[in-house]
Parts: sequence; structure tokens; C-alpha cells
Amino acid sequence: MFRFNKPEFGTDRLKDDLASELFMIRKYLKTSLSLLESEHKEQLASIEKEYQKALEIQKEEYKHLIESGEDPKVADSIASQVAGINHIRDPENYDRIEHFFESSKNILLKSALLLVYGVFENSLNQLCDFVRNYDSRKIAVRDIDEKNYLRRVKRYLSLVFDITANEKALNKLSSKVNSYQQVRNKIVHANAFFSKGDSFLEKLNKSNPHIKATYENELIILDERFVTDFMDLCIPYLEAFIPSVEAKLGKPTLTLELLWHISHNLYVSETSNAELKIEDDNLELNFDFKLKKSTRALSFKMSFTKGKFKFNPPDDLKSFTKEEVEKLEGFFNDLKKEEAAIIKILKSKTEILIDESTHLCIEIEQK
Repeated sequence: MFRFNKPEFGTDRLKDDLASELFMIRKYLKTSLSLLESEHKEQLASIEKEYQKALEIQKEEYKHLIESGEDPKVADSIASQVAGINHIRDPENYDRIEHFFESSKNILLKSALLLVYGVFENSLNQLCDFVRNYDSRKIAVRDIDEKNYLRRVKRYLSLVFDITANEKALNKLSSKVNSYQQVRNKIVHANAFFSKGDSFLEKLNKSNPHIKATYENELIILDERFVTDFMDLCIPYLEAFIPSVEAKLGKPTLTLELLWHISHNLYVSETSNAELKIEDDNLELNFDFKLKKSTRALSFKMSFTKGKFKFNPPDDLKSFTKEEVEKLEGFFNDLKKEEAAIIKILKSKTEILIDESTHLCIEIEQK
């Protein structure tokens, strides 16, 4: 009998989570830039609209003055002043709109870069926690004496667990990722201002067409490519560590994702458990659980016998409320949809790793 009660997840899940977060940031960035550009066009169009309206006022005023016997030159001057037409297309008005647009875009792009770096760094931190939890070591990545976080991760995995990255793959990425890290640090700690004569900024300004440096040595992000190019580096950088991690720890071949449905759809208490019985070619998976803040229990079982999958939901739901029954029925329908995945799980005859969000205890009984 084996019991696993610590939260764990596989490296594939880690990559999928990072990819999902990057996708959402990319979508957010594209939508936000589109809205900003639409507002910019509307502001420019409003000047032209105001100008056309002023022309009509000028024509009416000019006509009125001429009919009153005013000199044409004087009438034109007075009509223009009344309409305010000379100030509408003032270059300062256009400069103000352009400055607001460029400043807003730069703030948005810098914010997006910080978001990307945050989820990227968090994925590396999760990788370290995964290795640490798997090996039950007390020392954490934060305990390593290294200011640069990327070097700290590399040192932690190497020194504590003897896990080395794919150096060939990492070396191709490191200089680019390090550049983004320096930009991120300057945004966070110096509002994107670099020291005068900073060689890094000068080199970056010459090599990357998606940024520029002002005369005050402020870094300006010109377009979204600067951010999306960094997104494209994040997963390959993480993947440079994964083969060594899987070689050292063994790649998890089974994660009971269906338990996620239990905890989220049924609000299951932490006393819930599951049992897997294996005998020859017959496998049986039994669930026993209680709803949170309730003493009522419920159990059901699934079996895989000679290549056939069978699922037996509980028959007695009388003691549950209508809302609870709907949740249970929804959960059972979800299980049916996951039939292929469950068959794969039962076939694997391997350890069951608990998804970190379930807080469920799994018991494996082998006969």
C-alpha cells in the first residue's frame, strides 16, 4: 500500500501552463493595442471634424459680414477669429495626441513585458519546487546565494540535485533572455532609465529595431514584437532543463486529472480518497468522498476488465439537494467524456500523482 499526499505535477503540465499564460498575455496585448490605436485614430479624426464644423461657421459669419457691407479682407479675418479656425489644426494639438498615444503604448508594452517575465520566472520557480518536492529536500531555490535569478535556478538544480541543463540549447537562448532580464530590471528599479553611456543600452539600441533610447537614456519599446519575441524564448528556455529533470527523477506517466473535476465541481473535503486495485488484467478504481461542510458520503467505482471500460455511478442521490445532484450529474458526464484518458490511466498500472489543486489522498493497492 502506497500513500501520496503531497502536491505534484508533471513537466508536461508545467509547459502547458506556461504556454497557456503566454497565450492569454499575447491576446491581452493584441486587444489592448487595438483599442489604443482606435482611440488614437478617433482623436485625430475629432480634429478634422472640429475643423470642418469651424469652416461652416466661418462661411456663415463671412456671408453675414459681407451682406452687412464689410470689406472682404476684414470680413474674412473676423469670420476666422469667430470660428477659431486658425487654432484647430495647430501642430501642438497633433503633437499632444501623438505624445499621449506613444506614451500610453510604451507603458502598455512595458507592462506586458513585466507580465511575461513574471510568468516565465514563476515557471522556473515551479520547476525547482517540483524537483524539491519530489526529492523531499529542505533547501529551496531562494536559499542559493546568487542575485541573478536565472543563474540561481541553474546553480540550484546543478548543486542540489546534480541536474544540468542542455548547455547547447541554453547557450543559444541565454544572451537574449539575459537582455530581456536587464530591461525588465531597469523598468522595475529605474523606470526604464539607463545610466549615461551604458554600453548595454547602446548595443541593444543598435541591434534591436523594436526599441529606441531617448536623449535622456530612457528605453522606449516601439512595438509589440519586442515583447512577443521574448515570449517565443520562454518555453524553449524551460525545455532546456526538462530532459535532465526527467532523466534524474523519471517522467511521471500518470496524472489523475479527473480528480481535478471532483475537487472543483463537488467541493470535496480533504478526507476524500481513491483506491486502485490491480489483479492480473483486471483493474478497478474506487472513489469514496464527502462533500465539504457535510457528513454525507458518496462512492462509486470504475473498472477496466479485459480491455473494456465500465463506470458505475451511485444510484442513491436522495439525500442530496437539487443543486448538488446537478453538480454530481455534471461530474459523471465529465468522467464519461474522459473515458479514453481514464482507460489510459488504468492501463498504465503506475503510481498515481496528485494534481496540486486537488488536496486528495490516493491509495494504491496492488495484489
